[in-house]
Amino acid sequence: ILDALNLVAPIFPVPMYWHDTKGVVLGINAQALKGMDKSLEEVLGKTPYGFYPKEIAAHIWQHSEKVLKYGDTLTQEEYVYDISGKCIRTYLAIKAPLYDEDGQMLGVLGTSIDMTAEKEAEKMLIMAKEVAEAANCAKTEFVQNMQHDIRTPSAGLLGVLDVLAKAEPEGRKKEALEMAVAASKRLLELCNDAVQFGDASGHARPRIERDLDIRVLVKSIIELNRPAAFAKAIGIHL
Repeated sequence: ILDALNLVAPIFPVPMYWHDTKGVVLGINAQALKGMDKSLEEVLGKTPYGFYPKEIAAHIWQHSEKVLKYGDTLTQEEYVYDISGKCIRTYLAIKAPLYDEDGQMLGVLGTSIDMTAEKEAEKMLIMAKEVAEAANCAKTEFVQNMQHDIRTPSAGLLGVLDVLAKAEPEGRKKEALEMAVAASKRLLELCNDAVQFGDASGHARPRIERDLDIRVLVKSIIELNRPAAFAKAIGIHL
């Protein structure tokens, strides 16, 4: 079986390696060496403790020990670090027990799938989720502020302006106050719409539904722009 592995492993496009029951590497192909950034001389005839730092070697060996103990094919994630201790590659290691022709366990046969790109994509998704959640929290906070810090004083301002407009005799000043009242009403409506929109839940796009009178709509647009026209002495009518 070992001779067969030595013949087949070099032509396999995926990493392959095998070791005995003590963890001593008996064979490894070029793909596996490339992923480890090691030479054949650094790995062959040694246990993981001979070419990896202690913590990494222990993580790798405990995986092999489980395969030897239970005789099952098992998987785990394994990592490659640079000299600064930063993880630069992530692999999914798959290991299976290796038997001879008589059914005696010789050791472990393994392969490693490079999962670095998938892990980076997973991190990006997590970051995007966190950003989306932060944006949702900001929206909720904005709605709360809209309710307390904008809508309440807007309602108070509207009430005061309405009292002043009603108390003012006909004339230029009353006209200006009535325009201020109309603008304040529109501001309060926009605040109410924003609160209603922000309170909408679920994945569907929220909708604010109400009966529409096109004349009322156009009139509201005219009224909204009347103060600016008034300040410039420009007539605007519907």
